[in-house]
Amino acid sequence: MPLPAVYFVDQEKYYYLLCTHEYVVMCLGVIVLLGTESTAMMVLRHICSLLKIARYIHILRAKFSAPYFILLGCGTVCITLTFVQVSDMYNEIRYDWNSLTNEDELRIIHDYYRMMKKLLPLFVVIILPSGLVITFTGVKSPILDFLYPLNYSRPREMPVQAEYFLDQEKYYYLLCMHEYTVALLGMTVVFSTETLAMLNLRHICSLLKIIRYINIVRTKFMPQYFILFIFGAVCITLAAYHLLKALLLNSGLNEVLASLILVFCSTCYTFTLNHFCQDLIDHMSSISQQSYNIQWYNASGTEQKLLLFIMFNNSNSKVLTIGGIYIPSYEGFGKNSEISLFETNIRFMGSLLACYALTGDVMFRDKAAQLGERMLPAFQTETGIPHSLINLHTGASKNYGWASSGCSILSEIGTMHLEFTYLSDITGNTVFKSRVENVRKVLKNLEKPKGLYPNYIHPRTGKWGQHHMSLGGLGDSFYEYLLKAWIQSGKEDVEARQMYDEAIAAIDQHMIKTSPGKLLYVSDLKYDRLDHKMGHLACFAGGMFALGAKTLENELSERYMTVAAGLTNTCHESYDRSFTKLGPEAFHFIEGNEAKSLKNGEKYYILRPETFESYFVMWRLTKDPKYREWGWEAVQALEKYCRVPGGFTGLHNVYMIDPPQDDVQQSYFFAETLKYLYLLFSDDDLINLDDWVFNSEAHVLPIRGNPLYRPSPTL
Repeated sequence: MPLPAVYFVDQEKYYYLLCTHEYVVMCLGVIVLLGTESTAMMVLRHICSLLKIARYIHILRAKFSAPYFILLGCGTVCITLTFVQVSDMYNEIRYDWNSLTNEDELRIIHDYYRMMKKLLPLFVVIILPSGLVITFTGVKSPILDFLYPLNYSRPREMPVQAEYFLDQEKYYYLLCMHEYTVALLGMTVVFSTETLAMLNLRHICSLLKIIRYINIVRTKFMPQYFILFIFGAVCITLAAYHLLKALLLNSGLNEVLASLILVFCSTCYTFTLNHFCQDLIDHMSSISQQSYNIQWYNASGTEQKLLLFIMFNNSNSKVLTIGGIYIPSYEGFGKNSEISLFETNIRFMGSLLACYALTGDVMFRDKAAQLGERMLPAFQTETGIPHSLINLHTGASKNYGWASSGCSILSEIGTMHLEFTYLSDITGNTVFKSRVENVRKVLKNLEKPKGLYPNYIHPRTGKWGQHHMSLGGLGDSFYEYLLKAWIQSGKEDVEARQMYDEAIAAIDQHMIKTSPGKLLYVSDLKYDRLDHKMGHLACFAGGMFALGAKTLENELSERYMTVAAGLTNTCHESYDRSFTKLGPEAFHFIEGNEAKSLKNGEKYYILRPETFESYFVMWRLTKDPKYREWGWEAVQALEKYCRVPGGFTGLHNVYMIDPPQDDVQQSYFFAETLKYLYLLFSDDDLINLDDWVFNSEAHVLPIRGNPLYRPSPTL
């Protein structure tokens, strides 16, 4: 590939299509450069004109005109060539689409054909004459400057008629530059629009794997933009040369200042392009179709691509190659901000490890190791219990201020074993595994109230915080990872299974209850008091109980399968008893009003996956068709109430006939919700539970003994 990037399709097969994708992204970056630098130049010249700083005119004219005229002229030629080639593509589509047989492909290509049929003449009419005008504007001033002394009676005319608040005769060249820059900015907007339209066409074609169109995009768009990119680099070099020359020759403050400003503007190119490549969408605001970014992670793009790989797993290509800007985005590991250690682990670390397992590409393994090294400082506490927040740039870490007197959280410190153990196994670096084993050792040796694990623990003293026990938020995935660590080890990690069995027995005894309406639920326990409420986050427990019962059958297996079926049924009831057939965030168990929310702050649905996770596991282990029926009910409800033109959105109140939408598409909707629903209706050999284990974000990790485990030869 021209740039080091990986994609979701066979790179060898779709090489030319992916080259085009990279070229379009590069084009957008160059457009950002033009806009940024042109704006900076315009501001400088406008200030100079207002202040009538005549001494800057010769500097501006001599230093700025040449490189940017070269860049603009080259850009005009490249854009002209692009539209000639777009015209060719338009003709090929027109004659080639009759060979299509897939109805969806036909519809999409037909829509784009009609769009291009309308837009192409418009773009050509607007851009080609405009490009000629801008080019002429750039050369008109020097030509007239040469001719004016031969004919003093000829008045000086502005390229575009405009009024300025200063002597136009005196500042003629400066004002010409001002008009030229404004025109350049206007054209940048037009170029951006055209490029985005082309990007959309190619991206959809690549996702649908429309092989027939590879010949259409066969490198025809790359050469001119490569040339444009090279000229941009030349302009940056010229800017640096002007500054160095001014400094070495002591040219004076004015000339040094002008050259310094030009260097600054040119440097903005590098920063802007890098930022553009890293700016992956975290969440998509589905209704307004705007990005909704959370500061500390940008995971949604990676999770969409992993989902698509699983969906395409039965295609001819068995090689996972993941999205073009995916890997460059991980250069942001050094971002100077506080992020969640837990979320970074399950989302980023989990996805990198899954990619390595599925492909064997050491790039993913090395990136995971790099990330793991950045995460290790969080474990540098008196007990080795990690803090919740870490700055990957500085290594500084701390806990949330709201977490019970500065405690760490059980579900976070206990949800790293799968990833760090596998990372040690594939890299040969045992430091990662030793950190999480120490966490388990501390937890195992603590005295447990009623055999249960409280949600908070002090990292300094190693003692429990407030006695709040939960199988929902703050506690959930700790128990899940005890079971899955044993499964991942090939059932050799006996300590993990023992801790799981003891904890589940205590939960069954003290926290699992049956309502008056015969619904089984798991309640939080706060200082020996049950609150008789179950959160949506706890709905994963049905699948966990079933997986634990089936993987080690004993005298308790039948009881735990009953618990698994009961909890899954209760979560389904919370869905079925809402108007939208989607489940609330939390639901209570009061006689006459069971499995329903009682508070406004609990009636929302934010595309959560836990119930569908249990449907999937229960289906795989029991083959009871009701789980697929329940899953299909959920799919229809999501389609009816959550589907919007920009994707899917959450709901503020699942009990309303016309529920207001929250305009947020959560990243775990791709990683978990859609994945579990898809797998619910798939064959068992797609992500077989005998070979794979899901981490807390539903990224698949191989079980030891799976040929794709790929342990390091140094182990």
